[in-house]
Parts: sequence; C-alpha cells; structure tokens
Amino acid sequence: MRLLLLLLLAGCPAAAPQADLPPTAEVTRGAFDHTLTVTGEIQAVDSQKIVAPLHGKITELAEEGDVVKKGQVVVRFDMTETEREVATLKQDIDLKNQEIEQKTIEVHNNIENLHRALEKAELNLQRIELKITDSETVSRIEREEARLNLRDGEIERDKAKQELDAAVSKGDADVSKLRLEKRQKSDKLALKAEEIEKSALEAPTDGLVILGQTWRGGKIAEGDQVWRGVMIMEIPDLSAMEVLALVHEVDAAKVAEEQKATVRLDAMQGRAFTGSVSKKARLAKTKRKDSEVKYFDVTVSLDESDPEMKPGMTTKVDLVIEQLEDVVMVPREALVQSEGKWTVFVKGKGGRPDEVEVTVGARNATHVVVEEGVTAGQSVFLGAPNGHQGSGAQGG
Repeated sequence: MRLLLLLLLAGCPAAAPQADLPPTAEVTRGAFDHTLTVTGEIQAVDSQKIVAPLHGKITELAEEGDVVKKGQVVVRFDMTETEREVATLKQDIDLKNQEIEQKTIEVHNNIENLHRALEKAELNLQRIELKITDSETVSRIEREEARLNLRDGEIERDKAKQELDAAVSKGDADVSKLRLEKRQKSDKLALKAEEIEKSALEAPTDGLVILGQTWRGGKIAEGDQVWRGVMIMEIPDLSAMEVLALVHEVDAAKVAEEQKATVRLDAMQGRAFTGSVSKKARLAKTKRKDSEVKYFDVTVSLDESDPEMKPGMTTKVDLVIEQLEDVVMVPREALVQSEGKWTVFVKGKGGRPDEVEVTVGARNATHVVVEEGVTAGQSVFLGAPNGHQGSGAQGG
C-alpha cells in the first residue's frame, strides 16, 4: 500500500512552491481615469527678466541657482570709463559756464559802446538839422554847410544803428551757441550719470537666479561684454509653480483645457501633485531644428506648490483624457505579453497560477482596463510566475 502511494505521488506534477509565486491583487470594478502620460518641466508662474540697460562689461554677477532677495544687487557693470567721461564733462561744463559769462560781459560792453556811438551820431544829426532853418539867427553860410552835412550825418547815424543791430544779433548768437554747447554736454552728462545709476541691477523679487545665454549658446558670466537689451538673467518667483509639458502632435487632439492631471517629479520620488490643464498652444513646434517631430506646449497649473520645487526639474504628467464608469481593471504589473497576446495569471485551485488571455483597453499610470478574460473579485498575480515566459506591461 505504501509503495502504491509513492508511485501515485511520483506520477503527479509537483505544485509550485508558494514562496516562488509573485504577490497577488484583486481584479476590481469601478470608475477609471484613462490617462495620457507625457514629460514636462517645472517652471514658475511668474518670472522676472533682468535685461541689460546698457552696453558694457559685467564685473559682478549672481551665480546660477542662487536664491536672492528683492533689492539685492545681482548684476554690476564696469563704469571706470564712464566715470572718467563724467569727470571730463563736468570740467567742460564749468569751462563753458566761464565762457558764457565772459562772452555775455563782452557782448554787453560792445553793445553799450555802440549805443553811445549811435546816440552821438543822432545828436550830431540833430545839431545839423537845427542849422537848416530860415531863421536869421543862423548865417546863410552855416545853413548851406548844414545842408551839405545832412546826408553825411544821416549815413553816420544809420551806420551806427546797423552796427548796433548787428552786434546785438551776433552777441545773442554767440551766447546761444555757447549755451547750446553747454546743454549738449549737460545732456551727455545726464545720460552718463543715468548709466552709472543703472550699472547696479537689483533683484525685482525674491527668487532663484537662472542666467541667460550668450549668442554662442553658453551661460552669461562675469567679464562678458553684453549689448543693451540682452537678457542677463531670469528670476522666477518660487512661491507659485506650474508645469510646461510636451504633447506629441499625434495625441494633441486628446488634450483640452481644464483636464485633470497628476504630476510626479523625478527628483521627488513618491510625491504626486494634482492640477489641471490651463493652456494648450495653438501651434506645434519641434524640440530641435534638425527634428521633424512636433509637439504642443501644454501648461498644467498645480493645485499646490512645494518649496523643494525648482524651475527645470523634469516631471511625468498623467493627463486624464477620459473618465470611464463601471469597468473591470487590473494593476499594470499583472499584465503579461506572451507571443503577441496579453495574458494574466489568475490564482486557481490550490493557489496555482492559471494563465488567461485577456482583451485590454484604456490604461493609466497604475491600472489597465480588461474588457474580456477576467471578472471582478478574482485574484491575479503581479507578474509571470517562475517558469512562465512573458514580458510585463510597465512601459505600455
């Protein structure tokens, strides 16, 4: 009898040891969020750009990644040459003031002399005119001489008047020219003083320093010469962050504003943040000039931020593109691809795994909808048991 029992046991296949089987999960039924997973980067909702107000050499620059406070000097330009120009201009303006004063006195004295010359000529002409009379008090000879001298007196008076008018005009022109030269120097001095005032740039807000790029593609650094209008740095406000995601043009039609989203940061494993699509670009663009693949920019507003978030951190974004009701679903780990078909291993009698072919539907970051093959309440193994071929659905 004992021999017969041993023979029967030898003819039966051995059950797989329970320790060699993967863990199990229950097949569930309920609501399901069908998601589209895309990549993105953290960026600040509000970011202040610091642009070069002048052309010059940078002598002081905050470092990339520095956390700065509002009012802190983050950029300083070399003003050595400008300060020399300011000193020279101030000396030139002082000299010009002296020239204006001297010229004003000179013109005034010249006009005074010409005024006296005109008065003398007019007085002489009056004397001549007094002698041109029928009165017997003036001799006939004097009257005749007066008539002969009248023309000369008028010419002398007119000449004195012309010289006075010319001196007044020339004096005004000379003084105006000097004042114009002074004003030009004063205007130039004001511009240079403004450059000096602008040479130290302050952070307009609290935030993180992100340096701009040179035309060669490198980061702007101390010692660089920059042109007016070049963006030196950007200071994002770290108190409110969002995600700029890239959606392949093939999937763009599935994405719309106000769709819910879940964001996971590569640098903050185990953390997830909720949000929604706040903006979708109207036009697609390529990542690189040499690429033909196009993407749409999609902005995801976060319901809350975290102090550990920094601009440029990479993320994975699960966009909820469809919400399904009353569907059967299994964890993604349970799905196995075998010979071009999708299967799961159901926990059968005695805890043994039974491979079952399934028809799959929508999926998200954690689960897959199963349209046929299993029912709610069954237990499935999370992966292929030892000795079974197949590849998981983690990357699908």
